Amino acid sequence: MSYFDGKNEFAIAVTDNGRHKVKGALIQGKHVHTDDFFSYIGEYVDLDFHANSDEDMIVQIGRKGEKGTFFVGDLARRAGNHAKKAKQDSKAHEQNIIFTLTMLHRLGVAGNVKVGTVVPIENHRSDAKKLKQMLLGEHFVTVNGVERRIQILDVLVGVEGGATYYVTPEEETEEKVVHIMAIGSEKSNFATYDHNGRYVHNQSGSSSNISWEKFRNFSKDTRAEAIAKAIFSEVGGYHWDLPYEDEYGDVREKMFYVSGGAAELLLPEIRKFFPNVQVAPNPLYSDCLGMLHAAALEWVPEGW
Repeated sequence: MSYFDGKNEFAIAVTDNGRHKVKGALIQGKHVHTDDFFSYIGEYVDLDFHANSDEDMIVQIGRKGEKGTFFVGDLARRAGNHAKKAKQDSKAHEQNIIFTLTMLHRLGVAGNVKVGTVVPIENHRSDAKKLKQMLLGEHFVTVNGVERRIQILDVLVGVEGGATYYVTPEEETEEKVVHIMAIGSEKSNFATYDHNGRYVHNQSGSSSNISWEKFRNFSKDTRAEAIAKAIFSEVGGYHWDLPYEDEYGDVREKMFYVSGGAAELLLPEIRKFFPNVQVAPNPLYSDCLGMLHAAALEWVPEGW
């Protein structure tokens, strides 16, 4: 599906490059195509034996790999030298660009595209401009021998957790304050929107101390409970446990959502503190899909 901005035809795609998985979504008519792969990358080496599959990716950046050849996804874990997951807090680095271009290729993007992506709340000010500069322009990407030219015309950078707001059901959130807990594998983000759909800066933020992996030493039965207690302590600093007064002094009703791959596991424990908390729609992809909605509003205001 392509759109026209008066000068160029273009597709709209988004990526959410987590430290466990890279997620992506592409608008295809009235439907959305999603995809994901594990966030591993490693240096390419010649393999004695390789059984090809869609999940095993040899990625070349630039014409004929002039900017590097890599194993990406689970193949990097199994075959690459010095294979590693994304560890940097910042998203404005080359590894993240490779993940983004690989995902765009997997989604079938070729030619002009406008791209949405998300970064941690606390990194948005430092990352957004640099990340946009790194992504804009012409890229040649080859995945498993198939080369595509990708021309990125524009980039919209949102925040993790905050993007989920755009996929919360309007009938549940209309004229309410919305709190979103996005629990990641290595970092979590907490976003608040007021009754008018405006982002509330002083009730939002990021935490590297709360994540699924940070509590890996807890038993299966106590891990979710420990994370929920840590969440409640963290958001207490943002006054989520207190009534929210609007500009006229009226107290507004609240809704709470939890997102991330572990959302369903965390839900019963978080409900001990916030009884009306819900799992965000499609919690693994909620930031990705929310960012797709935000990107469509930005670039196709007439709707898609």
